[in-house]
Amino acid sequence: MRLSKFRIKNFKSIVDTGYCSFASDLTILIGKNESGKTATLEALRYFNKNIQRVSEDVFPLDGSDKDPSVEIGFRLEHEEINAIQEDTGAKLSEKAVSYILGNGLGVIKNSRGKYGLNEECIDRLFREEAGTTYEDQIKHIKSAKERLQELLKGPQVPAIHFESGGENIQRESKDLIRVVKSYLPSIKDEQMQTEAVEAIRMIIKESKKLTGPQQYEQQGEEHKEQQDQVKNSVAFFLEGVIKHLPNFIFFSEFSDILPFEIAISSLKENQAVLDFAKIASLDLDQFIEMRDVQRRINYLNRHSATISGDFLGYWEQNKIELVVKPEGDKLLFGAKEQGRTDFFKIGQRSKGFQWFLSFYLRLNAEKGKNSVIIIDEPGMHLHAKAQKEIVRVLEDKIVTESQVIFSTHCPYLIDTQRLDRVRLVLKDTQRGTVISEDIHNQTDEESLMPVMTAMGGGKLTTAPLSGKKNVIVGSVADFYFCAALKRYLKDLDLDEINLIPATDIDNIVHLVSLMIGYHLEFHVLLNNNDDGYQKGKHLKERFGLGNERMLSVSRKANYTTEDLFTFEDFNSYVLKGERGEDQAVLNSEYLKDNELNRVLLARRFFDATVKATDQAALSSGTLAAFRRLFEKILSEFNTSPEIEEEPEKIEEKEEKAPEIKTKRRLFNFIKQK
Repeated sequence: MRLSKFRIKNFKSIVDTGYCSFASDLTILIGKNESGKTATLEALRYFNKNIQRVSEDVFPLDGSDKDPSVEIGFRLEHEEINAIQEDTGAKLSEKAVSYILGNGLGVIKNSRGKYGLNEECIDRLFREEAGTTYEDQIKHIKSAKERLQELLKGPQVPAIHFESGGENIQRESKDLIRVVKSYLPSIKDEQMQTEAVEAIRMIIKESKKLTGPQQYEQQGEEHKEQQDQVKNSVAFFLEGVIKHLPNFIFFSEFSDILPFEIAISSLKENQAVLDFAKIASLDLDQFIEMRDVQRRINYLNRHSATISGDFLGYWEQNKIELVVKPEGDKLLFGAKEQGRTDFFKIGQRSKGFQWFLSFYLRLNAEKGKNSVIIIDEPGMHLHAKAQKEIVRVLEDKIVTESQVIFSTHCPYLIDTQRLDRVRLVLKDTQRGTVISEDIHNQTDEESLMPVMTAMGGGKLTTAPLSGKKNVIVGSVADFYFCAALKRYLKDLDLDEINLIPATDIDNIVHLVSLMIGYHLEFHVLLNNNDDGYQKGKHLKERFGLGNERMLSVSRKANYTTEDLFTFEDFNSYVLKGERGEDQAVLNSEYLKDNELNRVLLARRFFDATVKATDQAALSSGTLAAFRRLFEKILSEFNTSPEIEEEPEKIEEKEEKAPEIKTKRRLFNFIKQK
């Protein structure tokens, strides 16, 4: 059973996360401190079968009596569905099996440790076969109405008198829907608006099917039999589902380290030793029964060599071999550096080495096709290079068998080629913790910092000290736009231009300091807006730089890199047609007004440029604007012929002539009339 999505309600600071999908292999939660990342992981751990009920401190922090619950959607293969039916004797119709294969199975666990199927699954798998009851229809309408009231918060939705009969309920449902639709534009959050629409659809669907209590009363024993049939079928099927649920294994820290010495009789009492033995295929019972020292040494060497060599493939800070050897009635675990004879206790190595070894052993021992690995903040003690190895271990050794979800603040754990793995955890003042898959449209830069930093330091950048003509680009978004357009202007000699992205002003300061320290040629490319002005001012004050070091993307006031695109190109190739026909504002203003994330849009445009066999057919206007920018950069390094003056410069000069300015105003006035 593979996890497809989850939803957490009333768990600590979490009111309702909404549905959030799992990535296919690694799911990564990022967000500010106190946003709810750890609470989300703890809630997922609670889904494990061996946890009977939630603790008292899990209930909502606001003191309400709402019941905590965790819902997880699972994808099932045909063989798994058949196994569940065979285990329990529950038989599903072909239509029900087809539904599970296409939509998955939603399982809920409440605060008392009781599992259940979600209402949609019960409807589609069992009620539709037995005939939907009046009570069920009423329950769905009530639930959808309550959800609408929660989403709207302020205005009171019209009442529905559920005791008044089917026809009246249908009429009052129509009135409610008409009122709610008028409120929908006031819901700015896209996810909340989607949920409101789904609730409206549920009311429409269920109210249409109402037969009225009179007919329900006439059903008598037939209705009761149908209800009992559904209840029994759900119970039997759910029993098999629970049996096949995966194990949820939670790690908040990896503190168990291999002991320096341990009595052979106690080997099976130490978790780190058990992990080592499992990975090395070391039969501890067989080893304990051995009495001959030579046999013990050869047996240990044969099995431990495999794990030692494999571990060294991931720990690249220094070459350390794991050593295991018997000594009397004890077993010794240690490490030695390659080429040296000194024998170290594991506890004598660095905290980073101890953590990584414990991490490697624990995860490899616990992985399995029926395991979900949950990790809270892995690798905080590790150097940046070793942190990258965490992802390599997970990709190479773990996700082939187990799904993994972890939280992090670390950019080195984020692959910028796999942003589909990232989920953003946000703290909403009204809704509590919410989880967004759509990081492209988020503007909380502090929450997104791991992603933005990873983008700025990824494989696409050139080492700052390697190029002769270094251009420090003032933001990651500007870097991606410029790097993409650089590929279009093949007739210009741009190979020696080394574009270096900076994530923020501190990063720019660091890069400028490197350039000055190594006596390298460099310029800083900034936007012609307030942000660019403030960054330039800071650099001048900090380093005493002159204007000759500062390059602007344009002489036009308030222009940023995206404003070098024509409206048509930006709408077609960056926004993918989302903007429509609105040409009244600059591209940069449109992004700001609509709270769109320019970094992720720029990265998407860059990726499309790199991967496309035929590059986007950018207009001559866009290409000319970027050509002027790169020619200006080249000229600053004294490698370019004389540059033609930009049209905007000419306009600026004309504006200085009073008589021309007056004529232009008169012409515009006549034109408007």
